[in-house]
Amino acid sequence: MVFARSNDGSKKGLLSVDLWISYFKNGVWSEPVLANINDRTTDDFAPAFAPDGQTLYFTSSRRGGLGGNDIYKATLGPNGRFSPAENLGDQINTPGNDNFPAVAPDNTLYFSSDGQPGLGKLDIFMVDKGKVVNLGAPVNSSGDDFAPYFTGKDIGVFSSNRAGGKGSDDLYMFRKKPLKLVTFIVDGTLVERNDKTGETLPVSSEAVTLFGKNGQKLQEVTTDPNGKFTMKLDSAAASYSLIADRPGYFAARNSVSTIGRKPAQDQLRDPINEIAVPVTLTLTKIVKNKAIVVDNIFYDYDKADIRPDAAVELDKLVSTLNDNPKITIELSSHTDSRGKDAYNQTLSQKRAQSAVDYIISKGIDKSRITAKGYGETQPVLKNAKTEEDFQRNRRTEFKVTKIAD
Repeated sequence: MVFARSNDGSKKGLLSVDLWISYFKNGVWSEPVLANINDRTTDDFAPAFAPDGQTLYFTSSRRGGLGGNDIYKATLGPNGRFSPAENLGDQINTPGNDNFPAVAPDNTLYFSSDGQPGLGKLDIFMVDKGKVVNLGAPVNSSGDDFAPYFTGKDIGVFSSNRAGGKGSDDLYMFRKKPLKLVTFIVDGTLVERNDKTGETLPVSSEAVTLFGKNGQKLQEVTTDPNGKFTMKLDSAAASYSLIADRPGYFAARNSVSTIGRKPAQDQLRDPINEIAVPVTLTLTKIVKNKAIVVDNIFYDYDKADIRPDAAVELDKLVSTLNDNPKITIELSSHTDSRGKDAYNQTLSQKRAQSAVDYIISKGIDKSRITAKGYGETQPVLKNAKTEEDFQRNRRTEFKVTKIAD
């Protein structure tokens, strides 16, 4: 056993705090003797053995350090003497006071310091891969937090004079909480929509592919008889795309993201927690020359420029064309019945061409898309009277004109 003892106050007493060593033999402790690593003119204290029982860490204010108190180590030999004390260097010691070393059962070194950046005066730090890391709150506080001691794996006590204690320095227990893990699972369903009834039915035995952020293929699974499928996602926050491609149908695409979905640690119940992310993919049959409205395509009054909000919707049409490389479409623009026929015809053609030019600029081959302005000749509501009616007639549509073999 190695411990620190101060001077006894007598004229013949020692001038400083020193380390003493005693041996347990035949059921009794031997008379303590001075360890051979003391500096007799300065304080040496706070000894702590590593789990190997041979490496001793301690604190000393001896000359030659970095300032204040520094942490040293020495190795106990078979003859009961220590090797010369070694300063742990400027990666750990500072010009301030670095005290109270402790070594956890996993050999991680902990210590207290007022020279490292911290929350208060003395804070408790650990050495992780050679770098000093502040343990942070709630272990550290605005007061002095020091002298960690491990009573077991990931559990121990330390001293603190923080507010709310019983006196000056009090003992507090700490316990390292194990990190609860989260696994994200896609809870997917693939369905087919009946355009006539609006009903959806599950699609079985169909492949569904998961793509990463940069378009790389990550997984492929097959739906079960109920149209269900599952996929395990990376535990890190990320966004993905899911695609089901069936001949004769528009490719079903949807996105799924785990960003912001991971609960806080105190909200997790089990060591490993599975979180399901629901998503539905809908297949729609391709019908040639059937108009499909592209929602939310608005233009400023008397203009054909593509507004930012319209660009977002046109980007979705770009994805449709990329997902379905065999289709050729006509993109059409329609006006309401207000204004002169010829003017509406010209304006609608300009708007349709503007949208087509935007889509081509995103990499779609111009041979796969044509622009057509219909003016006011194809209203959805022939007797429009309200602004809502007029808005329904002012629309952008596309229809598939060709499907390549």
